[in-house]
Amino acid sequence: MQGTDHTMESQTLEIADLTCRFGAHRALDAVSLSVGAGEFVSILGPSGCGKSTLLRSIAGLEAVEGGTIRIGGQSVDGLRPRDRGVAFVFQSYALYPHMSCAENIAAPLRMSELGPLGRLPLLWRLSGRMRRTRESIADRVGATARQLQIEPLLGRRPAALSGGQRQRVALGRALIREPALFLLDEPLANLDAALRNRTRTDLRALQRRIGATTLFVTHDQTEAMAISDRIAVMFDGRIHQVGTPDEIYRDPETLAIARFFSQPHLNVVPAATLRRHIGGATAAGDIRIGGAALEGMAGVVAFRPEDASIRTARRPGLPGLPCTVDHAEHAGHDANLFVRLADGETAVVRIRSHEIADWPQGAEGVLHFDLDAARRFDAPQGEAETPSRAREVA
Repeated sequence: MQGTDHTMESQTLEIADLTCRFGAHRALDAVSLSVGAGEFVSILGPSGCGKSTLLRSIAGLEAVEGGTIRIGGQSVDGLRPRDRGVAFVFQSYALYPHMSCAENIAAPLRMSELGPLGRLPLLWRLSGRMRRTRESIADRVGATARQLQIEPLLGRRPAALSGGQRQRVALGRALIREPALFLLDEPLANLDAALRNRTRTDLRALQRRIGATTLFVTHDQTEAMAISDRIAVMFDGRIHQVGTPDEIYRDPETLAIARFFSQPHLNVVPAATLRRHIGGATAAGDIRIGGAALEGMAGVVAFRPEDASIRTARRPGLPGLPCTVDHAEHAGHDANLFVRLADGETAVVRIRSHEIADWPQGAEGVLHFDLDAARRFDAPQGEAETPSRAREVA
């Protein structure tokens, strides 16, 4: 908001060993996370991994079995949701349908700053203090609306708004309280793709302007990478890795994370297969993958289709794997070329779409991949001695 933007007094968030159960199911399993003041952190993971439960626990909407939560260095364990200084934006927006946008945005302040009499029509006019409070609330609604660029919408009801407009009103209702912490539970999920992209850019710009500490839940890797200072990757109630988008993309700590950040395909090849069939170097001991020698390497080697290439013949001094083309999938500007390696494994190579005709089914070639970008992982249980496939992530 030009001329009226101000920075909130952002707070740190510290979560230690947070545990939450629903019956026999452990939804949160000793979750720990630190978020710096003013930082934007995405909680990323598949459906059912505990992302929303974590946010609801921080807000005080779910009872936890153990662990501690500190906001601004102060424990909020046992505090009611309204006393924690957090604002929660739900996927459904949860706007009051009978109220105008201005009334929706003002609702938290009307509840906290006006007594029952002050909320009654006309009666508030009898009290100078109530009039001043209502005028102050109206001023803050106007300032918040300018910040979100929704001033023309203030007189409308939610039914007259688009999905993106409703989302901005829901953000305004959270923003007006000037909370210590924003909790956003997939707030863009109901928007179409184009509007979702625009709105996430606006949301990130707003967060930077006001400096609010923010936790953002999403199952979309692209969204998390585009919007976050850091990402916390969650599976099965646990946080498995925390890092910047670049750190997690380039150096995933587990094969599961590598697969999650490589949709829809990740090439996973047993190290033993590489030793048997890779050529172009004097010995496997001369080849280093992700900085480690291939000679004696156990487990599997993973690399992305965009880090692979295919040639018609082996180039001297360039390690490569003999392969046979199976089929190609057109993907617009690029295409995914599926090839079969010597031991029966399938790999995927990213090529330009106009190159599909150069690689008909049955064509022989040599697959190369970026040895520095590849990573070694322990073999998944049950896969150590079996041919791997190009993993497709649902």
